[in-house]
Amino acid sequence: MRIRNALTSVAVAAAAILGAVPAQAAPIPGIDHTLQIDTRLRLVGINPVDTPGYATKVCRTLHEDPTADGKRAALDLLAEDYPHPMAQGYTLGVMADVRCEDMTPMLLNVPTATVGTPEAKEVASQAENTDAMGAWSAKVGVATTAGSLIGAGLGFVLGCAVGGIVTGVTVIFVPIGCLTGGVTGAGIGGVVGTLVVGGPTAVIAGIEMVQVLLAPAAAK
Repeated sequence: MRIRNALTSVAVAAAAILGAVPAQAAPIPGIDHTLQIDTRLRLVGINPVDTPGYATKVCRTLHEDPTADGKRAALDLLAEDYPHPMAQGYTLGVMADVRCEDMTPMLLNVPTATVGTPEAKEVASQAENTDAMGAWSAKVGVATTAGSLIGAGLGFVLGCAVGGIVTGVTVIFVPIGCLTGGVTGAGIGGVVGTLVVGGPTAVIAGIEMVQVLLAPAAAK
């Protein structure tokens, strides 16, 4: 009893392994494909059903759609006569191994050049991306610095004038009013200058940077 149970467990485990992956055995030259498929299926206890017709349909399906969906469609072809998923999987692998070997990598999910695979497109190199980001940073830095200095200068002049006018009633307070108004005006002018000059520059330079990051790599 124990021996029988052990053998049953081994058989189930073997069936699971066989159903999980294709058969992975190259066809034998000089021997009819149908005979090879029938023999290999019978060796693992699977009764072949219309082997030639199925093999032709399976390979055509895989070639038409070499993706996971194509694999699913090929398994669906076998579902009626091979209802158990393990039998479907092993049968699919055997048919692909013998009749359309080029599809075996697809069944194993190994990257390979297949019909419908989009061509890889080159993108900008890391060096080009770094240069683009560096250029953006430099442009924005220069613009914000210039804007801040110009704004601060104009703000100081306007602030000094306003402060002088306010304290103009007494001559002694004119210099203090000018200095106080000038400092306040310089601070406000610096912020306004940074926003007015640096803001548009950051946007324009940012658009140029994004165009480089998304552009194809330069021809070498």
